[in-house]
Amino acid sequence: MNPEQSERVHRWIERLGEELTIEATMDPADIEAILDAAKAAAHNVERPAAPVTTYLMGYAVARGADSHSVGQIVERLAQEFDDSGVR
Repeated sequence: MNPEQSERVHRWIERLGEELTIEATMDPADIEAILDAAKAAAHNVERPAAPVTTYLMGYAVARGADSHSVGQIVERLAQEFDDSGVR
């Protein structure tokens, strides 16, 4: 992301967190991991897989998984994915 995009995304996260009444401060590295995973899912699986993938990432992290590790898993699986489901 360029600096302008980054600023808009951070403002969006802050505003959305307020409306959802959750603590939504995020480490920039976590944001990059989420964006990278969404990109991998969109490009290697199907575009609609991106938001579902990021939702599932959030669910895993909320249950205690490390966000960086989850992002690596998503990227690996997306690279391995083919029309049959997995390679």
